[in-house]
Amino acid sequence: MNPSDYYALAKETGTSISFDSFDAYGMPEGRHMGNLLLSVISQSKIREMSLKDAWTKYGDQVDYDELVEFDEKLSYYKLLNNKMDFDDVIQEYANSGTVPSLHVLFIDEAQDLSSIQWRMAEKLALKANEVFLAGDDDQSIYEWAGADVQHFIKLQGRVETLGRSWRVPPRIKEVSNRIIERISERREKSWESVGEEQGEVEYIRSPLELIDEIREGQWLLMARTNGLLRDYEEMCIEAGVFYRYAHKAKDFKELVLAVRTWQTLRSGGLAVGRRVKLLYSLMSSVERVKHGIKSKVNAMEDNGVFTIKQLKDDYGLLCSDLDWADALDRITDSDRDYMERALEVDDISEPRITISTIHGAKGGEADNVVLLSDMGLNAYNAMIDNEDAEHRVWYVGVTRAKKKLYICEPSTQYIYDL
Repeated sequence: MNPSDYYALAKETGTSISFDSFDAYGMPEGRHMGNLLLSVISQSKIREMSLKDAWTKYGDQVDYDELVEFDEKLSYYKLLNNKMDFDDVIQEYANSGTVPSLHVLFIDEAQDLSSIQWRMAEKLALKANEVFLAGDDDQSIYEWAGADVQHFIKLQGRVETLGRSWRVPPRIKEVSNRIIERISERREKSWESVGEEQGEVEYIRSPLELIDEIREGQWLLMARTNGLLRDYEEMCIEAGVFYRYAHKAKDFKELVLAVRTWQTLRSGGLAVGRRVKLLYSLMSSVERVKHGIKSKVNAMEDNGVFTIKQLKDDYGLLCSDLDWADALDRITDSDRDYMERALEVDDISEPRITISTIHGAKGGEADNVVLLSDMGLNAYNAMIDNEDAEHRVWYVGVTRAKKKLYICEPSTQYIYDL
């Protein structure tokens, strides 16, 4: 199944599906009814439970009869078009796949495997001489998506714990320990913090207190949910610094590349074809580029090298005498204003600042980490049902910091106590 299949499915079933974003396996995510129905069907597969049980536990926003009807239409579409999704692939292998003979089987991030993935892993292990599983139950933060951390916790076998963190300094470890000690069931483990530096933990009232500090250094700005990230973005814009989203399409990296490329060309330098294509995508036809020339531009070799004279003579460029702010006229006014300020303050081509949810930042790190202690109503309600899962999320958030951790005091009643 790919995005075009879900478009066709939405049209055939008359079900509203949002295509604003897709998960790592190509399934559309969102709050439209079709997305919710797809999510419940996926939960039934990855947790290996009946559709009725999945609906009872995860389908409070959908009608059961509608769910059954949609599931039947989805199954018929897949059968008719010879299609499978990621869950189907794992399910089919777990049920009927052949088992290879292996010298060694390695399974990384094992704490995040779902029930059906565990069954697949156990099947692969049947003819393996040795099996190594790497994981940390304290960092299992995808239970909401089907991760079966209890399976990982109860595994039998020889255990080796890495004795040192190469990221977390002592004072930040103290905060993480206060969190992890709240978990009722976990694998006990001990580890030493890194280096001689103690690290710093500072409590602040608002991220805006850091508007001067973020003009230097490496930063990771995190919140529990997407809806809480807007304050970070506004702070970065006000400070005039470049930033990127870890989990969204919003990213000024391409704009920075376009501006740098234009400046290089106008100063007599060269630009490769893929950068030229980016430039032309930000210029309007007729006024900045000759009408009908863009097909020729699209045919450029990505690694070909071009001068601004070549672009004028052979590729219809009409605005070589303009600075970037006028030449790249398809940039929005707000982005242009922001870029002009940021280029004065933050003269780099790679953003130093990443804005992310805690889930989006797993595996990441930064010298300076800012963490909002607000969590949103839905996450707060989920914590009431499963406190251990929420403790693991915040443990992951805190342990992203390499030097300094800033914890923002809450502005709502839905908070996590840090």
